[in-house]
Order: sequence, then structure tokens, then C-alpha cells
Amino acid sequence: MQLISDLDLPFLEIENPAYVTNPWPFFAEARKHHPWLANTNFGYYVHGYEALKAISLQPDGIKGDFSKIVAYYGVEGTDWAKFQVEQLLGISGDKHRRIRASVGDAFTPRNVNKHLDRIRRNCRELLDQWTTSGEVDFAEFASYFPISVLCAVMGTPTDEVPRLRHSLETQTKVASMDRAIVPDLLEGYTIMAEFCDRLVAERKASGRNDGDLLDHLIGCQTSGKIDEEELRYLLMILFPAGYDTSKNIMSLICYHLLDRPEMWQRCAADVDYAYKVTDEMLRFNTVASPMRQTMRDIDYDGVRIPAGTGLILGMVAAGRDDKAFIDAEAFKPERTDTNRHVAFGRGAHICLGQHLARTQIAEGIHLMAQRITNPRRAGKVVWRPFMGVWGIESLPIAFDPA
Repeated sequence: MQLISDLDLPFLEIENPAYVTNPWPFFAEARKHHPWLANTNFGYYVHGYEALKAISLQPDGIKGDFSKIVAYYGVEGTDWAKFQVEQLLGISGDKHRRIRASVGDAFTPRNVNKHLDRIRRNCRELLDQWTTSGEVDFAEFASYFPISVLCAVMGTPTDEVPRLRHSLETQTKVASMDRAIVPDLLEGYTIMAEFCDRLVAERKASGRNDGDLLDHLIGCQTSGKIDEEELRYLLMILFPAGYDTSKNIMSLICYHLLDRPEMWQRCAADVDYAYKVTDEMLRFNTVASPMRQTMRDIDYDGVRIPAGTGLILGMVAAGRDDKAFIDAEAFKPERTDTNRHVAFGRGAHICLGQHLARTQIAEGIHLMAQRITNPRRAGKVVWRPFMGVWGIESLPIAFDPA
């Protein structure tokens, strides 16, 4: 067994702007030197599909590496720092299992499907507002959709979406390692914490029980399954988690299908095909490379990874591992590979809201493709930093309103 620190690994300079628009040649080059592992300035990068699955599935093997992020930003002792290390992605073991078991049934496909009418209605309302001029920044438009959907399934008004959107944008850039965002991080935490606490207080005071997602989570708290702080932290990760992945994947679908107009047209005609396009984009160009820390020694493929080792789970790279996917560099919504994408992670920390995210993306793209016809580029595409939740910052398009 060889220690990970003794390996002669390729180095990925993932903070380099060159990774922003096209990281895959760098991953392909790294695979020539090691089949599943590389080094970076932020930890070891696991880029192999099977390796990522195996390490993620280790019982109590890895957890969110947020204490190092807190130290990097120099904000120890703040409420934001406490949230980072105690929210669901930052804990493990019995407490993590208890919280997930308490609220998990709210996010099953069956319960998510109960909200389909709300999701579709919400998308149509946004399209009515945004698609009259024949020009739009699709990334900006898409950013309003998932947060509005989450408000809808929570049974809460969308009046504060514009204010929340900036806070959400900042929180989801936490892994960018840009210290300039610290003031916005701290302010954004305060805004989101106050918003979530007010949602809960107003719902309890109203005596309402509409059977929506907020009622379900409040029920878990009042029955003693989770406490008030755990409820707040759950709400505070649901909003940014559902927001960022969804709007980035939707923007990437539009971006890639601008060069595949027949696929965009088919999404408009066939909602099942829109789901296939969504799943393929989650493999082909997913957006997350979460930072994790090993909780104990992990052995894989002749390599020992000691406890306390910082890892980056390279879902972005794993989706194009040619050992896992046939013709991995091709975008094929109707591919028949037996392997599934790992965009939502694996193991104990697999994305709690993955079914809601997949549903709102596919249903949204289906309706958007009906109203945004003949889309074409109308300006410069601006990309987000690769680290953290990657994606498109700005995607100006012109189109024929339907």
C-alpha cells in the first residue's frame, strides 16, 4: 500500500482562468499520468469515475471540509463559520444520519411530483415576464427560476427573490477562494438566516398546514426529530443548493443546444426527452467539485489516503472518464451506458434535493424551449470561477418569441 503523499501525481492548476471555459483537455492529460488522481493547490483531485464512487461510498469515510475554508477566509467565530461546520454537508455520523432520515421522505420522487403543477405554473409566469423582447441573458433569467420554484414548493411568496438572489450567488461562490467576497458572505448569511427564521415563525403563527415542503420540515422540528437550529440550517442549504446547480445546468443546456437546434426543438415537443437531455448534461458538463476531508484512513487501488487528507471530488471530470462512458466526449441524450452520472454525489452525502433539482431543470427546459424558439448567441459568454459551483455567469441570446 502506497501513501498518497508519496505518489508522483500530475498537477492541476484549477484556479487558472484557462480551466474556466474548457477544463477537459487538462483532465485528459492528467489521466495519462495517473488514472484517477491529481494534485492541486487545494487538495488531491479525484477525477476517476470509479474512484470517486468508491471513496464517496466509504461508511463514515469523508465529510465536508469546511473548517479549512473558514480558516482560509479568516472568519472564525462568526455565525457564518458556525453554520459552515454544523450544516448538513459539514457533519457526519449519527447526527447526519438522524437529520437526513427525519426529512428525507419530503424529497422522494413521489413527493416531488406532487409539486409538478406549481413548478410548471411558476415557469410559465417567469416566461411571461422575460420573453417578450426577443433578447435575454439566459443565465440571469434561469437564476430566478429555481429560487422561485423553491418558494413555490415551500408555499412562500416570491417578493424577496431579487434580494435573496444576490445572497445566494455569493454563498455559492464560497469555494472560489476569493477573499474579496468575505463581506458579502457574512452579510448574505445574515439575510438568509433572518429570512428563514421569519418563514418558520410566520407559518407557525398562521396555523396553516398546506402540506407543502415548509410544513413538512416544521413538522419534523415540532415533533422533536430536529431542533430549531437544525431546521434553520436545513433551509439555509436548501435555498442555495437548489438554486445554483439548477440554474447553472439550465444555462449549460441552453449554451450547448445553441449548436444543436434539433435537440432544443425536441425538448419543446417531448418532456421525456428534456429529462434525457438533463441527465446527459449532468454527466457531460456538470458543475460541482466539492471539497471533502477523510475522517479515517481509506485504502483504494493500492493507495492509502490517511485521515485528515483534503480531497476534491471531481464530478466535473468523472463525467467524461472514458473508462466509464462510451464516447465520453460526445453529448448523447439517448446513450445506453449502464453507468450513471455522479453529479449529485454518492454515499451518505448524496444530494438531498436531487429529485427536485432534476425535475425543475427538465420541466423548465421543456417549457422554455416552447417559448424561446430559434435561440442564437447575442453577446459574450462570461464564465464563473471553476472552483466551487462552476457555470455560466452571463449568456446573452436572441430568439423568436413563441
